[in-house]
Amino acid sequence: MPHPFSLFFHSQREDKRGAFEFRDWKILYGKDSGVCVAYLGNVTIQCSVKVLPKRTNKPNQNRGISKIDLSVSEMSYSKFQPSRQSLRTLRKQLRQHIKASIFWSKCVDDEALCISRGKAIFQVNVSVEVIHADGNLFDATCLAVVACLLTTQRPEISVDGDKIIALSTYERMPIPLQVNHVPVSTTFGFQSASHFIIIDPTRKEEIVLNGSLTVVVNQNGEICGCYKKGTAALPAETIHRCTEIAALRAKDVAVRL
Repeated sequence: MPHPFSLFFHSQREDKRGAFEFRDWKILYGKDSGVCVAYLGNVTIQCSVKVLPKRTNKPNQNRGISKIDLSVSEMSYSKFQPSRQSLRTLRKQLRQHIKASIFWSKCVDDEALCISRGKAIFQVNVSVEVIHADGNLFDATCLAVVACLLTTQRPEISVDGDKIIALSTYERMPIPLQVNHVPVSTTFGFQSASHFIIIDPTRKEEIVLNGSLTVVVNQNGEICGCYKKGTAALPAETIHRCTEIAALRAKDVAVRL
């Protein structure tokens, strides 16, 4: 039985990549802080992050919170369009992936987003729109959100009794959002556990694959999340090797962001 990382290792896929070759990616930042467009091959993701003050009625609330709005529709796909039910599932999975991989992993220092315990906090509002989908949206959306967070600034706050006022940039310079680490998502597609594995599958490849494994690692080699789709079991050796590859890629991506 061939090793899962040996088959197709020297072959090329339809887009001329090797089995473990990632598509080219780049980030274009907007004029305002916390705005970018991320490209992963033909995938295009538009993202923006805003941090705004918010009152809380929870007496022990001492951490900021996040809100994720994500948009992906049939219009995002030029071909191989998913069903409406598949899109609803995909939206839920992408939001959960961003929430867990980035915010639950403490990428953002949520304690620093507390204005007054039990009274007011900052809310990180993330807006993600899939402009063009061509596979591997887990990695592309995660890349876009992290890139935005690295350039996001929060406003200075003036507290006057019960009044909490966000000062304009003319009154006080905004403060950069405190980012603790850079989580990088890497997705592997597989077609039965014992056959072959490829990295960064396109939409056309996703259709014929049996499942995927997404490993999120930060630049320090710490695992921030691991998510598997599909019913086929993966050997421990394969998961370990995927984690090693994801860790190497995380260092490279973090340096370029």
